[in-house]
Formats: sequence, structure tokens, C-alpha cells
Amino acid sequence: MSSDLTDLTGKLLLAHPITRDPNFRHTIVYVAAHDPSEGSLGFVVNRPMGQKLSDVLPSPEFEPLAGVPVLQGGPVGTDQLVIARLRWDAVHRELIFQHHIPVEELDSTDPSGLHGVLAFVGYSGWGKGQLDAELDADAWVVEKPDGDYAAATESTWKKWMRRLGPQFQLMAEMPDDPMKN
Repeated sequence: MSSDLTDLTGKLLLAHPITRDPNFRHTIVYVAAHDPSEGSLGFVVNRPMGQKLSDVLPSPEFEPLAGVPVLQGGPVGTDQLVIARLRWDAVHRELIFQHHIPVEELDSTDPSGLHGVLAFVGYSGWGKGQLDAELDADAWVVEKPDGDYAAATESTWKKWMRRLGPQFQLMAEMPDDPMKN
């Protein structure tokens, strides 16, 4: 893939099936910010940690967000927690990423108030030109998000691979250890 994509903000990076890096193997990364001259910031959206926000942040001020799912956002800054909302805008057909939302704006009594709210432990970051070099090396497949983002789980990556065609599906189904084939 050529890195002539100048702005990847709002796109999904699907780890190529041959990626062996355990930080990104079978991941889907939402690119929150991309500037080839500055670097990039993203969050892995398909690695739930099996915890709720109240498990990792039992502070009374975050009680309204107690049930928010926690995801492993990436290998950088794993001592940091980012609370964000991912919302599908059907009119513009894009995924909206909002962070630094005041807790009081997230109403847990409103059924849609916490819809799409996620907590990310860590993030995925690339320095100047690093992501573009990875794209040139075909480490990632760039895709435009669709309405399926919200239910991202560990199996969502394979679903995307099937969409990309038989070659990607075959590689995605290969066992990590070919001796176990």
C-alpha cells in the first residue's frame, strides 16, 4: 500500500494477517489523529479487557460511568486511561471520536447517554513518518469505518478480513503455529 494517503484521521487500520507483533496482532485501530509531519494517535477498538470502568477506577466521581467497558487501547501509555465516545454518524457515514468529555455530559440514566462510551488503557502512537513507513511495508490495511465499529470484539478483525477477499480470509484463518494445522 502506498502512503499517499495524506490524512488517515477517522480511518481504521486493520493489522495485516502476517503481522506477528503481539501488540497489534489481529487488531483494529481507530486513527484519532494523523499528520505525516507530526505523527499519529490511535486506539485499538477490538481488545476488550473484560473489565468495567468501576474495576479500574473505583472513584465516586466516576460512578455514573461504572459500567463503561475497558479496552486495551495500545502499547503506549498503559498507565493512562482515556474515556471516549465513538459514535456512528449515518448522515455523513463516518465514525466520530470524542474524548475529554466532561463526566457530567455523560448521563448513565439516559439510554443513549453512555452509548458508544469506552475507556481505553493506553493508546497506539507513531512518530513522524513511522505509520507511513508501516503502510509502505503493508503492515496495515486501511479501511473506512462502517456501522459495525460499535460491536468490535476480538472476532471483528476476522470479519473484516473475510470482507477483503479470499486471500485475506485464508491468511486470517491460519493458525499462529503452522505445526498445529
